[in-house]
Amino acid sequence: MKKLFVSVLLLTSLGSKAQVSQIEFTAADTLTNADTIVKNITISNSTEAILLQPVITRLSGTAAGKVVLLQSVDGTTFIRTDSITLSNVVTNTAFISKVSPVAPYYRIEFISSGTTALIPRLWYYQRKNK
Repeated sequence: MKKLFVSVLLLTSLGSKAQVSQIEFTAADTLTNADTIVKNITISNSTEAILLQPVITRLSGTAAGKVVLLQSVDGTTFIRTDSITLSNVVTNTAFISKVSPVAPYYRIEFISSGTTALIPRLWYYQRKNK
């Protein structure tokens, strides 16, 4: 409940300084069985908060795996900071929020396991410094 409150508070505070973005995915980015897809995000220097929302939709099989968020200050050495475990539902989603200081580089790993076909998507909001 506390995470939901913080996420809603962050979203409402984004106001007119918010910038919504979606990471590009292609048909080749479908997770099949034991598979991994990695996406990178570079955040502008003027960002003071970021809210990420990965959305994983099950096409077939049993949804299993995880979404891992890593961050870096140099764009090369990444550190794992958050993860979401996928459950066997049609759509898995969650909010991951980061507030100041925000790292300039993020890496999101979508990892599937078992016998499944999943479609990953990722949206994120940036709050700029005033």
